[in-house]
Amino acid sequence: MNRQRVIIEASFEELIFYAGFAKACNTHARIDKSRVCEYLSVSKRTLERWIRTNDPRPRARTLLEVRYRGAIGWGEQWENVFINRDGLLQTETGAYSLSDIENIKTLHQSLNF
Repeated sequence: MNRQRVIIEASFEELIFYAGFAKACNTHARIDKSRVCEYLSVSKRTLERWIRTNDPRPRARTLLEVRYRGAIGWGEQWENVFINRDGLLQTETGAYSLSDIENIKTLHQSLNF
């Protein structure tokens, strides 16, 4: 699946699902509107209008696209860096936890000893 194509072709409601804001309800999934509203900093009424008209503010769509892709940067040097499904920073050289990143300074200092 080409994620870029999915993002471009998705309706606002579909993008909300792709970004991970679905919750199980009986036999189907529903949008967790309270979480979406909190994430986008909008009221429930605004969110419902955006879904109904498929015409959100560009900022809202961008935030959902970034969440869907797991992207953390826009520059070329960040092209292959993202947050993976386990919440780790994924790079071309491996996946790193927050504690790994926090220890970089200590590791760097010990190597320069």
